[in-house]
Amino acid sequence: MLKIFSRIAAAILLCLQIPARALDLPAGLSLKPPADLDLTFQVVPAYDEKEKVIARWNGDELQYFVSVNRLPAGYLDAKSYLAGFERDLKGAWSALVIGRKSSYKAKGGLSGTVVEYSKPAKGDAPGVTLIVHFVADSKASFIATATPIAPGAVAPAFDETVRMFESAALLKPGVDPGPVARNEDELVGKWTSEDSLPDGRKISSTLELKQDLSFASTVSMQGKAIFSATGVWSKSAEGVHWTYIYTSPELPADKREDDDLIVSVTASEMTLKSALSNRERVFKRAE
Repeated sequence: MLKIFSRIAAAILLCLQIPARALDLPAGLSLKPPADLDLTFQVVPAYDEKEKVIARWNGDELQYFVSVNRLPAGYLDAKSYLAGFERDLKGAWSALVIGRKSSYKAKGGLSGTVVEYSKPAKGDAPGVTLIVHFVADSKASFIATATPIAPGAVAPAFDETVRMFESAALLKPGVDPGPVARNEDELVGKWTSEDSLPDGRKISSTLELKQDLSFASTVSMQGKAIFSATGVWSKSAEGVHWTYIYTSPELPADKREDDDLIVSVTASEMTLKSALSNRERVFKRAE
């Protein structure tokens, strides 16, 4: 869970106070947020050290932030996409509570669907809430995820982000804005790795990182599959975060999330270091 982020810290970052005019987002949407909301468009380092997000403030206290991403071509049905998103969350979280839902019309022929997803607090682990907007027309679709930070921010974040995205329009109304580069794009594709155990046995791995941020992997020893997995992934400044949804053999609950440090990456090769095993693996991009 992110710590409360002070606007004093934000002052040293590249930060843009959102003006009354439209905010053009890199994902391809243009917003004209309500003037009564205190918003900035900036980097929040605890989330990502490069990607700018919409940050909602109450004085010097961050209430929530909103990341916006354009989905790959073909993801145009809100019901289908959000059903898959819900399945992924159920697999990643020990418990899932679905809260408020709503639909709305936005500018330029766009339609929005918003759902509140929560993971209840358990023991020392705090609860987590995500407010997810699916915004689309007949050509393009976007996912906007609001993450409440401050106590009591969930209900205001739901209502206020609906007001924000009711103002959403494509940057060029009626025209597909085309592909948008994301942090993850340089890693998308199929990768292979070869290694040897101390006793000489050969280990080979395949890893496919997909545009929709799902992944599939297999590990084989001496040509025989010994492990397979599917799940969801994301890239941050620190590396790659993995959430395993299906594995064979099945992983224990406390091993279903992992982080890899990106030691190096080029167009043809990447080296990852696992936080669980502390082992480095060199992957070659498959043709």
